[in-house]
Amino acid sequence: MFGSYIIDFEGFTPGDFLTSVQAAFNATCLALKVVVMLPQLQRFERAKEMLDVIDRRCVRHEDRVEVHRCVILCNYTFMVYQCVYSSYATSTYLTSAFTGSTPWGIYLPFVDYRDGTRSLWVAATAEYFIGGAAVFSDQMIDLFPVIFGFLLRTHLKLLTERVERLRTAEQESEDKRHEELVNCVKDHKLLLE
Repeated sequence: MFGSYIIDFEGFTPGDFLTSVQAAFNATCLALKVVVMLPQLQRFERAKEMLDVIDRRCVRHEDRVEVHRCVILCNYTFMVYQCVYSSYATSTYLTSAFTGSTPWGIYLPFVDYRDGTRSLWVAATAEYFIGGAAVFSDQMIDLFPVIFGFLLRTHLKLLTERVERLRTAEQESEDKRHEELVNCVKDHKLLLE
């Protein structure tokens, strides 16, 4: 991308230049997001394992329904993000190609998009795949904390409800009540980690 500034700078129209500046800024921000997120992936994996342990303790039908609602919300959120980010990439690709330029001004050494319509579409399509991968990476990095927040909020709500139900069932034995209390404390400790 930055190679375009060195090799092809004189060929930039003002629109191409502004689009490439936007792409360069987004690429730099994506790189910073990746640098920040990569060290955290182990923590997210551990958190996922801990949430799986807590999920196994959701034995009531109402708790299972709440977990499924959270899954539906996460899937819906993913689809909204997917539509928004994909429409950005696709609309940038199509509008740029139809106006005679490439979507993000990425330097492609083997294709000069000014050599004709076919070269333009080849270059624009190549950029679409490169840019689409970057857009998808950006989407995942932006979406991951949102999804994790939904999951954490749901599990905190379920734990709160379990704590409120402690010692309310008269038919439970004292050992069963104690076991449920211990499980609530363990789940609380897992959530705090």
